[in-house]
Amino acid sequence: MLTNLRKHTALLLSLAVVCATVALVPQTASAAAWAPSVTADLPGSLTGYRACPNTSAADAGFTDVSDASVNCIKMFGITNGKTATTYDPSASVTREEMALFLSRMYTPAGLAAGTGTFTAFTDITGLAAATQTAINSIAASGITVGTSTGTYSPADNVTREDMAVFLNRMFDLLKDNDTGNNDGTAVALSTIGTIANGGYNFTDIAGISHEGLRAVVRLYDVGVITGAGIGATYRPADDITRLEMATMMTGVLNHTQARPAGVSIQTPLTGA
Repeated sequence: MLTNLRKHTALLLSLAVVCATVALVPQTASAAAWAPSVTADLPGSLTGYRACPNTSAADAGFTDVSDASVNCIKMFGITNGKTATTYDPSASVTREEMALFLSRMYTPAGLAAGTGTFTAFTDITGLAAATQTAINSIAASGITVGTSTGTYSPADNVTREDMAVFLNRMFDLLKDNDTGNNDGTAVALSTIGTIANGGYNFTDIAGISHEGLRAVVRLYDVGVITGAGIGATYRPADDITRLEMATMMTGVLNHTQARPAGVSIQTPLTGA
């Protein structure tokens, strides 16, 4: 009888080990998929089309910066500059300013005004009417949920993590008009750059929010996050600068219907 008991005990222990091993497999695979790439992980959906191809966006006329992305968002009316002649590229962006920039992207990107309901923000009543409209607009679209219930915190600076989250939420509302990426048809942007491969090179984003992590990886994968950050660090806690903002916004516009006046068809750029 004791022998049978030992046999049963051994069998149960074996089953327990097998079950534990099976349960761990998906978790381990998932964790591995989200680890930074050991080798260079290149963005998987770089658009070959441009919202402002070549020199279609005239120089914005700012004396403190000469940058194609700044020229592009100026052409589409997304920025007016800090003054008529300055852009202030190294300055941080407040959440109040961010709402204006994002809401001005609606028309060139082909985005309809939001119709969703949200808890009214109690800390924006002293702002200009146009700014309040912009904040409420991005809230109705789901691009912002505020910093807490009923609070938008307009004076706070936008971090690089915040920027990725804002643009990623906007991505979900848009159509991808870079048909070269989609077999000749416009599809929902939410269907591309879905971080299927989980690859990224940034070594400093594992500890940020889950939504922030997904946003950074996805925007990297569609080529919105470019430049020195690729293969190094993303610096999610740093304040986004006005120049960095212009670069990322232009990256989003490249995937939308935004095109210079009179331009509707482009030849994709090889290796873009």
